[in-house]
Amino acid sequence: MRALWTLAANDLRLLLRDRVSLFWILAFPLILALFFGTLFGGGSSERAAMEVVVVDDSGGSGAAFVERLRASEGLQIDAVGSLADAEDLVRRGDRVAFVQLRPGFADGGFALFGRGPDAAPLLALGVDPARTAERGLLQGLVTQALFAGMTEQLADPARMLAQTQDARASLAAAADRHTMDTLGAPSPVLMERAALCVSAEVEAIVDARAAAHVLILVGPGNNGGDGLAIARQLHGRGRSVEAVLVTPRHNAAVAAQLQLARSHGV
Repeated sequence: MRALWTLAANDLRLLLRDRVSLFWILAFPLILALFFGTLFGGGSSERAAMEVVVVDDSGGSGAAFVERLRASEGLQIDAVGSLADAEDLVRRGDRVAFVQLRPGFADGGFALFGRGPDAAPLLALGVDPARTAERGLLQGLVTQALFAGMTEQLADPARMLAQTQDARASLAAAADRHTMDTLGAPSPVLMERAALCVSAEVEAIVDARAAAHVLILVGPGNNGGDGLAIARQLHGRGRSVEAVLVTPRHNAAVAAQLQLARSHGV
């Protein structure tokens, strides 16, 4: 054991004489530890919030969504008046990203799932290309705020009904656009043309049977729309015609069809 201590003491004396080796063995590790300790230590344990600007072009319907973004601990939200201003702030590196609520944005599920497949998105994100690490976090926080609005919507029947009607109107408009692209005319025009042909056949049958009155039973949906269009054509030709809606009570399509019928004098 004494021999071991003797060898160790001899090695230390040799090391103390070689100042270069002494620096790399003792001083350099201490300097390295102090450097990285200063670089990563001493800061707050909380993650700094991302600075994001919001452009609300929704006309006020996205106010609740913006407030949920403001309540997020991971975001620092500022509002700007135009998309050009928001893009300029992100381009200069003054903000990490921007969130734009476009016209027609509706807080809740309609903003995510209630629109046609060809409809343009109602919410847009723009992220600084140099801050790609924050992109995924921002997308997650925005999605969280959207689904929170969806949860609130499900708890409010009146709001849920309004959102459902908006979704139906949007999908109907998308269907009309598709019909226009493929057949060159929107659905109501095609329905009217079909009713013109069918009403001529119905009128021929009425004349053949010498009937004084025509009763048309119609149901909800497209079939009911066809029946009302036929009734309107016959009424316009001076025929005595009556259209009766056969549908369950409290059907959402009834009010719209009655309004359509009254507007045409049927």
